[in-house]
Amino acid sequence: MWSPEIEKMLELVRETEHIWDPRNESYSKKSLRKSSFDETAATLQEVFPSVQGVVGGED
Repeated sequence: MWSPEIEKMLELVRETEHIWDPRNESYSKKSLRKSSFDETAATLQEVFPSVQGVVGGED
């Protein structure tokens, strides 16, 4: 069983399938994937200050 904090982190990432699932039709849209990754990282930084400094996805 994961801690509530880890569960929240996993939930945030799961909700944005196109950043991690190559079968998702939006996965091939690199700019969308990067912006979504950056948004998810920003949310994680707000919820979990210990992840400050995490940089956005691929260039």
